[in-house]
Amino acid sequence: MNGDDSTQEKDAPIASLCRDYVQSVEALAESLPFIMSVLVKAENSFDRKLDAFIDKYATDVERTDDGRLYAINLHDKPQHDKVHRHLRIFREALGVTPCSFLVALVSAYDAFLGRLIRHLFYMKPDLLNTSKRVLTFSQLQKLQNLEAAREYLVEKEVESVLRKSHSRQFDWMDPLCQNR
Repeated sequence: MNGDDSTQEKDAPIASLCRDYVQSVEALAESLPFIMSVLVKAENSFDRKLDAFIDKYATDVERTDDGRLYAINLHDKPQHDKVHRHLRIFREALGVTPCSFLVALVSAYDAFLGRLIRHLFYMKPDLLNTSKRVLTFSQLQKLQNLEAAREYLVEKEVESVLRKSHSRQFDWMDPLCQNR
């Protein structure tokens, strides 16, 4: 983290942090249906291409409960495999994309919470006074001044909270909200 980023973060009002987080969540929420519809169209397109390929080149076509069985000439196999591969990719993407968006939502929350906690430590310096963190002499020697030591401790406190489960994070924040 360079000096400019940490200064901007310390000076950012909480309302701005919240607005940025809400915009991130809205962006994800608005883009998921669009992306899913594109993936569905791509999957349907490759499904039609595979059907057309089978109709044109396959022999001994037999429908089964779990798909189709058919034979193709060896020289048509690369073209078949290319279409079939794309169909598999888009089907897989339809399954993993919602999960990826969920991970992105959790990541956006974690980033927001980290910035919020960091901001709270600078708004209420006495919060850092309750920290049980200890700096060793060698760590102190590496830090150039008191502000650098504060930055180090704030980062360690933020990391500590972010490593907790989300419910434990709320437990950690509860007393902060009570003492407004």
